[in-house]
Amino acid sequence: MRVGHSANGVFSEGITKPQDKKVENPKAEEHIAASKESDEVASTKASDIKEAIKNGNYKIDMDATADKLAQSLLP
Repeated sequence: MRVGHSANGVFSEGITKPQDKKVENPKAEEHIAASKESDEVASTKASDIKEAIKNGNYKIDMDATADKLAQSLLP
């Protein structure tokens, strides 16, 4: 494939590299920061659970699990 051409040989004009856009809305910036923080917490929690499973220390609360399952099956 040549530069400026697509795989099917048709010239692709006007294709540019995506640019990072600056967010100028403070509320949006707060939301993005909170979302990133939430993702980090979830990732840490998931890592902790994986480690507990690996070490044989993870305990499942069967009563709570059964209750959630039963609730999800009810209309």
